[in-house]
Amino acid sequence: MRTEIQSSNNQFLLFLFVGLLAGICLTLSDLLPTTGVITYGIASLGVLFYGLHISVQDIVKGLIISITGLLSSLGVISALLHWPYAIELRLIMVLPLLGFLYLLIRRKLTKLEIGLLLILNIDFGIKIGQILNV
Repeated sequence: MRTEIQSSNNQFLLFLFVGLLAGICLTLSDLLPTTGVITYGIASLGVLFYGLHISVQDIVKGLIISITGLLSSLGVISALLHWPYAIELRLIMVLPLLGFLYLLIRRKLTKLEIGLLLILNIDFGIKIGQILNV
C-alpha cells in the first residue's frame, strides 16, 4: 500500500515537473508565449495542491511547498491580469526562498521535490533580481 502511494506521488511530481519545464520552454519560444505562461501557472497550482496533500504527513514541509506554489500562481495571475501591487508580491517571494533553504538544510525533500522547488525558486530569484535591478 505504501509503495502505491509513493509511486502515485512520484508520477504526479514528474507530471508537475514536466509541466513547469514545458511552460518555461513555451514561454521562451516565439510561438506560444502566453500558452507557456498559463501552463506554468497551472503547474504551479498543482504544486500548491501537492503541498496541501503532503501537509498531512509533515506540516512544515507541506506548508512551505504550498506557499511556494501559491505565490508562484499568484505571480503568474498578476502578470497576466496586470494587477496592482505586483512589486510587493514579488518581494514576498523571499519567504519561499528561505523555506526552500530550510528544507534543503534539514534534508526533508525528495529528488523530485527539489527539482520542482528549484525551478520555482529560481523564478522567484529572477523576479526579485528584476526589482533590485541586479
